Amino acid sequence: MTINQIIGNKEKTSRIDTELWKKMNVKYSGIETKTEEKTNPIETPQETIEQKIKYVNNTPKLELKILEKTAVNTRTQKEYDNLIQIYDSGEWSLAFENEKNIIKTNSNRWKSYKSTTCIDAGKMSHIDTKVGYYNKKYYQNNKNNWKIISFNDFCKKQGIKPDTIKELNQYYDKNYPNRDSKGLKK
Repeated sequence: MTINQIIGNKEKTSRIDTELWKKMNVKYSGIETKTEEKTNPIETPQETIEQKIKYVNNTPKLELKILEKTAVNTRTQKEYDNLIQIYDSGEWSLAFENEKNIIKTNSNRWKSYKSTTCIDAGKMSHIDTKVGYYNKKYYQNNKNNWKIISFNDFCKKQGIKPDTIKELNQYYDKNYPNRDSKGLKK
């Protein structure tokens, strides 16, 4: 449907995507439209809202969106540490980790695959809050139709700004300065 159809072709207007039209609260020539928002935890191509950290019991919390069939390539130890901090704050953890690890930053899987380390950008359906990790080649060869995105692209899709990462770093550096995910242990 176009604006012209809605307003009865009173004047020439450009075609607007119906979904965009529905999301706007539009008043034109006495016509008003309003729709209810759908909530979907899976990534949608619409604009991303900036993430703000919420603290629950003095612990940072983020609301992460599942990015279906997507893996994040952490090219450096620092990117890996930052991603694990984000996942920990979003209550996601790596699959195959020891359940005794209360803090997810108590492991360093980056040392296994180094710059080719990729981590799922969404929970594994059969393991609830866990995410898988492999090397980049595994995702390319065994995960049909999966996208591999950079850490920066993941942050953009999640609405995570550099200030949020800095705040997480400050929290984890203060509370867990010797965490394994930082790569301090050889």
